[in-house]
Amino acid sequence: MGGLAFLSPAFLFGALAIGIPLVLHLLRQRADPVQPFSAVRLLRAAPVEQARRRRLRDLLLFALRATALALLALAFARPYLAGAAAVDAPVTLVLADVSASLGGAARTAHLRDLVLSAIDRAPAGDAIAVARFAATCDLLVAPTHDRALARAAISQLTPGFAPTAYRVGLDRAAEVLAGRGGRVVVITDLQAGGWTDGPDASLPPGTRVDVIDVGQLPPDAGIVNLASGKDRVTAGVRNTGAARALTIAFDVDSVERARTTVAAGQDQTAQAVAAVTVPPGSRVRARVIDPDGLPGDDERWLHATVAVHPRVYLVVSPGVSQQDGVRDDHIHSTVRCPIGGIGHGERRAGNVARRGDHLR
Repeated sequence: MGGLAFLSPAFLFGALAIGIPLVLHLLRQRADPVQPFSAVRLLRAAPVEQARRRRLRDLLLFALRATALALLALAFARPYLAGAAAVDAPVTLVLADVSASLGGAARTAHLRDLVLSAIDRAPAGDAIAVARFAATCDLLVAPTHDRALARAAISQLTPGFAPTAYRVGLDRAAEVLAGRGGRVVVITDLQAGGWTDGPDASLPPGTRVDVIDVGQLPPDAGIVNLASGKDRVTAGVRNTGAARALTIAFDVDSVERARTTVAAGQDQTAQAVAAVTVPPGSRVRARVIDPDGLPGDDERWLHATVAVHPRVYLVVSPGVSQQDGVRDDHIHSTVRCPIGGIGHGERRAGNVARRGDHLR
C-alpha cells in the first residue's frame, strides 16, 4: 500500500505562516470603550443581527487566508502517492566520480554542489539514484522518490586514492536502469585514462547520458618515488604547475627529521635529498607542502626492512657424506642432521650459500 510522501518536505514548515492571518485577524478586532448611559432600556430592542453577520464574515476571511497559505506550502512540498506505480518509474542516476583527482576541499565541495544540482533538476516523475565510482562503484541510494534521502547521500562523496574507471560506473548504471530506462548524469573531471580499465558496459536502449565537468585539475605537486640509502633519503617530486620551489619534509617513525626545498620546472620531476639516517625497521615518510594541489599524492611511505639470513638444513641418511649430491664449492658450512631427528647433532650454520649459487 502506498502513502502520501513529499519530494521537498522542508517546505511544509511554511504552513506555520498560517499564524500571520490569525494575528492580523486579532489585531483587526476593535474593542470599543464602554460608556455609561442612563437610558439603556431604550436600546434593548435594537437589532443585533448586523453585528453577528459581521463576526461571521471575519471568520470566513480568516479561514480563506489560512487555507491559501496551507495550500501554498503544500504545493511547494510537492506531494505524491508512493505506491506500486513508482517501481516502474524511469530513473535518473547521478554517478559521481570520487577518484583521487577530485580531492581537495574546494574541489570536493564543487563536486557535491554539482551532484545536488543534478538531483534538483531531475524530472519530477523520475526516481532518483545516487552512486559513487572510482576503481569500484558503490550504489549509495537505490531508486527512490525521496529527494531528501538522495540529497543526504552527498555527505558520502569523499574522494580517496583510487583511479578513475568509467566502465565500472557505467556497468553499475546498466544494472540500476535495467527494465526501467531513464537517464545517467556523470559528474567527473574527464580524465582520459579512466577508459583503460573495467568491463565493457552497455546501457539500456534509449538511455540518455549527460556529462557534467567538474573542471580542470589545479596545479599539483606529488611524491612519485622514495628511496633510502645508508645516510640519506631521496624523494622524486613531480610538478604539474608552473615552475616553482617545493618544500619536502622527511619523517622517520612519525618524527620530522629534515626539510628541504627544491626547484621544479613545469611538468618536471625534481629530486629532493636529505641527510637522514634510517634505522632498520623504521618507517619513512616524504611529504610535499602543496596546500592548493591534490592531497592524494602529497606523501609517500617507505619501510626499511631488516636483512634476513636464512638457515638451510640438509637432511641425509646416516652414513652418507656431505659431498654426496652437494658440491663443496657451493657451501660455506653445513649442518648435518640424521633422519632420526633434526635436533640431534644440530649445529648453527652461517650463510650456507653465496648469492646466485644453487644447490644441485
